[in-house]
Amino acid sequence: MKKIILIILCLLFSIRVNAQGTNEDILKSDYKKAYIEYNKNLNEAKTAQNYYNMCTVVFELNDFKSARKYCNEALNIIEKEKHPDKELSSDIYAMMGYINSDYYKNTDVTLDYYNLAKKLKENNKDTDEYELAKLYSAMGLLYKETDNEEISKEYYDKALKLADKKGGKYNKLRAVIYKNNGEYEKAIMEIESAGEYKSYLLSGEIYKKYAQSLKDENKAKEYFIKSEKEYEKYPKEMQINSEISSSDEEYPYDSMQNIIKGSQYLKTEEQKAPECFERAISINPNNAKIYTNIAFAYAKAYSKGRIYYKSEAVKYIKKAIETAPYSYEIKKDCSDTYKILNMKKEAEKVLSNKK
Repeated sequence: MKKIILIILCLLFSIRVNAQGTNEDILKSDYKKAYIEYNKNLNEAKTAQNYYNMCTVVFELNDFKSARKYCNEALNIIEKEKHPDKELSSDIYAMMGYINSDYYKNTDVTLDYYNLAKKLKENNKDTDEYELAKLYSAMGLLYKETDNEEISKEYYDKALKLADKKGGKYNKLRAVIYKNNGEYEKAIMEIESAGEYKSYLLSGEIYKKYAQSLKDENKAKEYFIKSEKEYEKYPKEMQINSEISSSDEEYPYDSMQNIIKGSQYLKTEEQKAPECFERAISINPNNAKIYTNIAFAYAKAYSKGRIYYKSEAVKYIKKAIETAPYSYEIKKDCSDTYKILNMKKEAEKVLSNKK
């Protein structure tokens, strides 16, 4: 569920970067290098740009608390400047929106930041169109999650129009948009054409969601297997570990590693799986995506004949909804998991509940 781990997604994933493209060039292939370089720059000069750069890398590592801290510092600096850089200011406002959307689940605050960023970007003749397209994509997702389908489509169309360019990062952005719109075949084509910008986390989720949409059981199984293989590559994609963290907190991708390990144990030494899942939860107990991942792992085991795992899957579905009651993405994942458990009424009820 949720990309055997987070995001988020992505999402709205896509790396959030500055207008010069420096962050994109580093982040696209090596998070560890980015973290070390940005941390060094910040120690040398506590500028808004350097705080923002640090925010981008820890955000992609799902360390939302640190991301918010760095982004707030950047925001405090630019709001005190008489003539702040418009593009950087808009990127910082957008990032505050991404953080509030992905982790704090505050729709009103998220929209306020998005609108601040949108106004600056649309009124700036030097705006990076790729960054504006990402913002439109994020706004499209936000309106979709709040059942404003017409406005959501408007922003997705704007994003696709700006993202209609060659280059791996544009393929990745289009993959995100198509995935959020449920156009999984188009999303697959785009993410497989992304080259060095390909995200295993994103491709894993796309394959998974495509598999769940298929009625052909053999083809669905094929794409579930593809999804699992992409997820297994994700830890290598991150290329970073908690020992270089600026805090004592472990990065949530450690949760992901434990979920992957637990899922593997369900196939072999299933008595060891719960311990891995509990370890994943202890690292980041307030992340609903972790609970959806665990629920999905148990549901898959149930679908392969281990009926005693049904109650475990339901337990984690309920925990996910309790943790993020207003997230459409979480509800959609929970609904999909209920379907795997052959609980169609519950699957429909989750999505019909507006809260």
